Amino acid sequence: MSYTYYHYNNMYYQVPTNATIMTDSQNRFVGYQTSTGQMVHITNITGLDQEQFSALHIGQYEGQHAATTSIQDSTRMNNVGVNAG
Repeated sequence: MSYTYYHYNNMYYQVPTNATIMTDSQNRFVGYQTSTGQMVHITNITGLDQEQFSALHIGQYEGQHAATTSIQDSTRMNNVGVNAG
């Protein structure tokens, strides 16, 4: 299942990408409903503040960068072996 984040009241809440966002009559975020009909209330969701949200995305970026660098280094090292042979 893939997720996205919904920003409300200076917090970021992880919700499934296919979920329906639920708001009250004052347009305040109260939770979401999944595609299977399950309703999840905001009190059952842990929100991330701006610092946590930024750190999460920095970690994802650094992980992706590390994986890309590792693949490039491995390829480069393999080419050295082929060229030397």
